Amino acid sequence: MKQILYIFLYLNIYTALIVNSNAQKLNLKIEAKDSIPEHLILYTNYNNNFSNFLSLKAETDNIHKHLEKIGYIENELISLHKKNDSTYLALYFFGNQYQSIKISYSEEDFTKKELLQVSNQVTETYFTLPFESIENSLQKLNSFLTNDGNAFARIHLEGISKNNNSTLEASLIISGGKKRTISHIIIKGYEKFPTSYLKYYAGIKKGMPFNIERITKKSNALNSLGFVSNIKAPEILFKKDSTTVYLYLKKQKNNLFDGVLGFSTNEDTKKLVFNGYLNLELNNNLNFGEQFLLNYKADGNDQQNFRVKATLPYLLKSPFGVGLELKIFKRDSTFSTTDQQIRVSYQITPTSNSYLGYKSYESSNLRNEPIVGDLVKDYKSKFLIVGLSYTKTQNSSIFPVKSNF
Repeated sequence: MKQILYIFLYLNIYTALIVNSNAQKLNLKIEAKDSIPEHLILYTNYNNNFSNFLSLKAETDNIHKHLEKIGYIENELISLHKKNDSTYLALYFFGNQYQSIKISYSEEDFTKKELLQVSNQVTETYFTLPFESIENSLQKLNSFLTNDGNAFARIHLEGISKNNNSTLEASLIISGGKKRTISHIIIKGYEKFPTSYLKYYAGIKKGMPFNIERITKKSNALNSLGFVSNIKAPEILFKKDSTTVYLYLKKQKNNLFDGVLGFSTNEDTKKLVFNGYLNLELNNNLNFGEQFLLNYKADGNDQQNFRVKATLPYLLKSPFGVGLELKIFKRDSTFSTTDQQIRVSYQITPTSNSYLGYKSYESSNLRNEPIVGDLVKDYKSKFLIVGLSYTKTQNSSIFPVKSNF
């Protein structure tokens, strides 16, 4: 019985010691072996309170990496020893601080214009970077290669050497593959999708430099069409000699029908008179991207409006399209107007479109006998129309057009 009691007391004391040990906070102080300004130690902005030794040791590694980024590439942790029960002292060798690095490059890899985006000192053979901006600048240069189709490009520095007490020298090395272009585009889910929209509306086509972010953005632009949507993000199949893009699309029903029509008999003329309205919109029912609009409105008494419009985009898979429109307005038995229009459009870029067309406008006096002082006259007008439009879309089914000019 006594043995069990002793074991119980021992376990309680041991547990209390462990809890007290774990609850104790550890402090970290750093010192420099060589002469170093005091403000540099403050500049490292290190943590000095820790719950355990592992997190304290990890902070000393972070300090080492931070010093490298600000130019102390020779720094090293000389020792880490316990000063007292709650304080550890880290002794560092800082070495010399380098302010910049001079990087040699090849004109075949980057243009001077690209390098000026990361450096303000660029020559035909080298460019200079402040030490603190090396990492971000190399990442940006790597993005230039990725955007140009080299999806597996990697940039690193080799042959790092001392130029003087404040400047290093290095060579820029590019590895990781060759420039890739899109060789095949395969549509899944909506195989009958009009592919001309890929090339001219979204700007996705064979032979363009591969860039997954750009392809995803252009693919999302298809959502603004209304009759198609992306099921999921594009996928890429890389082979030794080809790059295949898979687009996952779904056809959306985008037709509209709304109307109320009635009829009655005119008491004076005994003729049948229609009243009400009809709105009909058909989109992409033939998987051609075509659009057909029909609008009719009559108040049963004085006036009637009729409009029909047809749009046929990308004829014969070309950037050319045709638009036809007819408008008729009739005011009782006084007059009627007829507006006819035909346009030929040309898609310049995915956001820019131009058109050239012909328009005729005709107004007719419907009275059988002339009336003194009547201002309603017959006339005809003809117009040559030309225009340019800019439309920027966004990935939204509610507001697909972000801006239009």
